[in-house]
Amino acid sequence: MHNRELTLTELLDDPMTLAVMAADRVDPAALKAILSALARRLQFDLPADPGRDWAWLDAWSW
Repeated sequence: MHNRELTLTELLDDPMTLAVMAADRVDPAALKAILSALARRLQFDLPADPGRDWAWLDAWSW
């Protein structure tokens, strides 16, 4: 068994997560759109910090 954390994409596509979202009446496509918009907004608001790797935000594409 591996011990790595799931990416946000993997978490949102996970069958258990989808079941919980369905029970809570959460639209997966709408949630992904909201999170994608937030990620794009955060990219513009990030401070210039050469010691910080913000590349993970670029991976938010659904």
